[in-house]
Amino acid sequence: MTLVQEILVESLAFADALHEPIREPMASHWPATWVLRWRYPRCGLPWRGGGDKEHERALTEAVKGGWLVRRRASRKTIGVRLTTSGLAEAWRLIGVHPHTALIVTRECARLGPDRRWVAEIHFNRGKGWGDEHASSLKEIQAFHRPALTSGSIDSNCDSHGRVGYRCTEIGRSALAEAARQNGHADPGEEVPEPDPETIELYDRSYMESINWLNSQTNVSVGVRGEISQIPLPTSAWLTTEDAYRGP
Repeated sequence: MTLVQEILVESLAFADALHEPIREPMASHWPATWVLRWRYPRCGLPWRGGGDKEHERALTEAVKGGWLVRRRASRKTIGVRLTTSGLAEAWRLIGVHPHTALIVTRECARLGPDRRWVAEIHFNRGKGWGDEHASSLKEIQAFHRPALTSGSIDSNCDSHGRVGYRCTEIGRSALAEAARQNGHADPGEEVPEPDPETIELYDRSYMESINWLNSQTNVSVGVRGEISQIPLPTSAWLTTEDAYRGP
């Protein structure tokens, strides 16, 4: 794995952690995380590179290759954001096909027309929210990561920590583009099996990013007094009959 590839994987892990559904509306990091999400398209995430010339050269190479956009303050890089092609390349490195984002987006749009919220249980065949189904909901959450990080869907939760998803305008545009291509986007070449070193780097970077995000507050991100996103009311969920139309 080259240093450029390491930067892409680390950047993806950070972006995935940022867009991971939050289940604790009262958590101290709730407002800060939402603000960082809203800033991401413009500011990216804090650059946590090594600060040495080798890392700077690799970062410059990734930017020139169209994989990353960086934000600078005078001479120093302070933020990075993966581009569409950068997301696709980073997903490929960890063994995730870019087409996964479109699959999830299409299902969110099907289950929740007109951008309505769809409870997460409608993606596990309506099994429910109980503790016995926590692992299956976590798997759904992980499968939704590409669509969440690309902005094609977003998430929120109610006061009980129950998560819902909905298709965004970005997602609707992606689906419309796929429809113009005879109903589907070109899935492209097969994604090779990732090597263990890459997965280890992603997992480690992801957990480090989650820990960093959980430590953030309104003060640390410079938005003192911001209440940010309001949790969903329980009435936001569609009924099983309305939303779940599984095979």
